[in-house]
Amino acid sequence: MRTLKLTLKRQWYDLIKSGAKKEEYREIKPYWIGRLFTFDDHFDCDCICEIHADMQNINKHFDSINQMMNFFDCKYSEFNFIQFTNGYSANSPRITVECKGMRIGTGRPEWGAVEGVNYFVIELGDVLTSNEAETK
Repeated sequence: MRTLKLTLKRQWYDLIKSGAKKEEYREIKPYWIGRLFTFDDHFDCDCICEIHADMQNINKHFDSINQMMNFFDCKYSEFNFIQFTNGYSANSPRITVECKGMRIGTGRPEWGAVEGVNYFVIELGDVLTSNEAETK
């Protein structure tokens, strides 16, 4: 079972914790390609920047996960869970959420996406655990 660890601002953390936000967005950039995908042994992930030095926005060149995967000769890293942290300290609030999948697409502006921009869209399931005490 693999867990993807992501840090969020409080606004998005609270919406995910409440179950209201069902997607998380990450820019389509070499950094996130390296974190979200597994590459064949012969491919060095650091080469992404060199191969695409002439590209201003990598996200304008791929219409689907499959197209990107074929181009980079990679496969989606299968994450079962996502651990969201609000902050960077050891005591920061954390929740663990089911990972339902990933796709490339536009997101919802009310959930932090810029209209008309493609992202890695991480589809979220149920909130499974929290390190915060429930308040009533």
